[in-house]
Amino acid sequence: MKKLTFLILFSLLLNQAVFSAKIKLADAIKKHQVIVEMVGNGGYNGESLRMKATNKTNYQLEIEVEAGSIFASADEAVQDLMVTKSEIFALKPRGNYTINLFTMCIQSHNMSPGKGDLFTYGRQANGDLLDLVKLIDKHKYQNSTAQSAVWAITDGASIADIYGSDTAMVRTLAKMISEAKHIPLSQFNFQPRVHQITSIKSSMEVLLEKPAENVSLKAYHHNSGVFFRELVKGQTLVPGYHLFKFGLNHTLGDSAQFILKLETPDGDVLAEKVSSISDTIPKLQPLTETFITFNLDNPQEIVHGVYDSEDRLYASSGKSRKIIAGFHRFDFVKSRGLPIGPTYFYKVKDLEGKTIAEQEIFLDRKTNEVFRPMTKRATYRFKMNNEDPKYDLTLAVYDESDRIIWVVFEKSRLSAGQKSIPYVFQHRKGPNAKFNIKLTDKDGKVLKESCISNCKKQ
Repeated sequence: MKKLTFLILFSLLLNQAVFSAKIKLADAIKKHQVIVEMVGNGGYNGESLRMKATNKTNYQLEIEVEAGSIFASADEAVQDLMVTKSEIFALKPRGNYTINLFTMCIQSHNMSPGKGDLFTYGRQANGDLLDLVKLIDKHKYQNSTAQSAVWAITDGASIADIYGSDTAMVRTLAKMISEAKHIPLSQFNFQPRVHQITSIKSSMEVLLEKPAENVSLKAYHHNSGVFFRELVKGQTLVPGYHLFKFGLNHTLGDSAQFILKLETPDGDVLAEKVSSISDTIPKLQPLTETFITFNLDNPQEIVHGVYDSEDRLYASSGKSRKIIAGFHRFDFVKSRGLPIGPTYFYKVKDLEGKTIAEQEIFLDRKTNEVFRPMTKRATYRFKMNNEDPKYDLTLAVYDESDRIIWVVFEKSRLSAGQKSIPYVFQHRKGPNAKFNIKLTDKDGKVLKESCISNCKKQ
């Protein structure tokens, strides 16, 4: 009987060992045993990150989320988050579990995460940062004073920001930062006072006419003009529109204001503004894809890009290029957005700045929907009479805006009689787009025209 009981207990322990495994979150992700969805709860510290973990295995997992786990923001302008309190939880086979994690931000020059911001697992902290987060976890320093200590390590933030009403906590954190940054403890202010972080979400816009190298964005105290912090460093900017989004996190109180300057090494100020807690970030409209078609009588070296109605460049295609005579179609694909308000045009220019062709861009989200490429093949049948022109003819496909989508042939000769001309073209305007095909002479006069897609009146 004792032998049987022992065998049963041994079997149970063996099953538990086989079907339950303790593993660190980083290893479980690497081995594809779990998938995680990370969403911000808002804020720079506290329970700021909600994680949903799903077990992809057929056995139970015991997941350990280590303090020092860093999750990268999907938005480069939003701070990454670091876990500051270790957690362990069980995941049933094929099951899921949701938990709010204590975190702190690790990029003081970026914006504070907002509710709904997305994150992915990035890496583990190391060195001084790992030592600090272990100290925070051990003593349960889940507060803004510890957040300032983290920024002292990750961003070189001022030690003057490390203060609080709990002097024992402040001294413990100060000692850690003192050793890590080689700063004497005599430089720390241990006077008890309530700690407060003000988080400004702001931006800087600039429209450049010429390139600029090694550009920096710096913040200065509004009243004194004394340098406070560098937010962007060593950027090379091409001509056009630029929007810098950033966070200005400080402990000077909600009424503090700053002067922001986008500067070159020579001291030229490209853009300047006053920043405060009431700042807003402009919304942009996406320019997903646009195109322009045109004919050239002679070879030409050209540039092309997006301009406003005052002919100011907002987005350039890059370097100039030489193109041959004839029909051309240029596609301009751009991921970043453009300010709401101006009217924009896609323009092709020569090197002297003269406009060769232009097409207005419509940024209305409802009409700017992007579809997958669609290909249409058909045969255009028509009759050429004896009196019709026979030389320098062009056959092309047009969209509803009367823009050329594709040229079937150009500068061609057609004799009299019945014609059957196959054609093929590709577009991204969706299944309901309407197209016409036109035969024109050298002066652009329409000789033949037919609807070839979605021709019913709506």
